[in-house]
Amino acid sequence: MEYCPPVCVVPFTEISLERVLPAPGQVLVRVGDKVDATDVIARALQPGALCALNAARILGVGYAALPRFVLKHEGEEIKTNDLLAARGGILGLFRKKVVSPVSGTLLAVTQGRILLEEGATSVELRAGVRGEVIKVMPNHGATIRTMGAMVYGAWGSGPESYGVIHLLVADRMTPLTADLIDVSCHGAIIVGGSSLDEAALQQATEMRVRAIIVGSLPTSLLERVQQLAFPVMATEGLGVIPMAEPAFRLLRQHQGREAVIVQQKVAWGVSRPKLLIPLPAEGQPQHQAQSLPLARGMHVRLLRAPYAGEIGEVTSAPQMMEEPHTHLRFHGILVRLDRGRTAMVPATNVEIVLGNE
Repeated sequence: MEYCPPVCVVPFTEISLERVLPAPGQVLVRVGDKVDATDVIARALQPGALCALNAARILGVGYAALPRFVLKHEGEEIKTNDLLAARGGILGLFRKKVVSPVSGTLLAVTQGRILLEEGATSVELRAGVRGEVIKVMPNHGATIRTMGAMVYGAWGSGPESYGVIHLLVADRMTPLTADLIDVSCHGAIIVGGSSLDEAALQQATEMRVRAIIVGSLPTSLLERVQQLAFPVMATEGLGVIPMAEPAFRLLRQHQGREAVIVQQKVAWGVSRPKLLIPLPAEGQPQHQAQSLPLARGMHVRLLRAPYAGEIGEVTSAPQMMEEPHTHLRFHGILVRLDRGRTAMVPATNVEIVLGNE
């Protein structure tokens, strides 16, 4: 079977964005409706999280005896710090007690535990992009079609977000630093070059940016980034790697345009983030945002060391190759890089870059 690498940079294509509620609810749009990025297209009540309190251990009683000390009934509404169960004490002293850490409902008293369910929360699903509804999934969501550009990131964190693209550096090699981030970045998707540091993250938080896009993220900042309320997208991955020229050029071209960063969840976690930039639907798209078969003349981005992040041109058809030092055989291609270098790489270690001619 022919391997088709994914496309990571597309300057203009038709994009179908599937928007799905986290729980069944009410869809507010119909096929053919025109929507803006901020329009609410569906809403639902999301059940609250479950909380289990080991009340028998806290009170020092057996499982069978616990119900005698519970002060609330199953199905009863409770608030944070409500007294759920109590035992012993003289004149209120040395009394053992169990209080609720959440607001919600008492579901059951079983196996020595008090089960609580937090109150349901209202969830509104927004379109995310300006476009047309082409499919409705009753009680679940809708698919929106738009025309625009797309950049896949190699790594991302945080929720989805939308805002205006605000380029802060002159070239793809320049890191994002705190002194570049000022009040003009408020509510924007800010773009740096190679990487960023702790001070830049702190300044971005204070300026309340909508998102950060850089070439790479230092591994020392992984834990810090996971705590942010906005997404961070690294186009090349972890480390200190300059942003690929095609991605940087596309972001510079669309400076000031609205865009959205989405990370659609799949069964095994969160998929790679992607930046969508809706554009006027003038003419037919030259490319499709999908996997394509490799061919001579295509431009690709290399994904693994020692060439991670480099862009080159495919100079051979995919074929079986042998690494001269280890004699390992693999399905690969030859890629011409800058300064006359040629790399022999597995076909699975590249992504296609469109519009790099």
